[in-house]
Amino acid sequence: MSRSGNKTTDKIYLLSAKEASKYFAKDSDRICQNEWWWLRTSGASNRCACIVNSNGMINYSGSFVDHNVGGVRPVMWLKKN
Repeated sequence: MSRSGNKTTDKIYLLSAKEASKYFAKDSDRICQNEWWWLRTSGASNRCACIVNSNGMINYSGSFVDHNVGGVRPVMWLKKN
């Protein structure tokens, strides 16, 4: 299992594997139009990043970062006034 990704203070970013599990508690909550999507957490090697498979499961081995398919689901924090 890889680390969950560096903490970030960015306003728009990719979720870490830990955050994806926290904010989308069930695999079915992580499904995105039958497409897999990237996370910012390192994968099995320094050339891979974790992904969420098309079935919603987090793949901790990940995919090679030079892979040119898959999706991106950025998140954004908004300040409530």
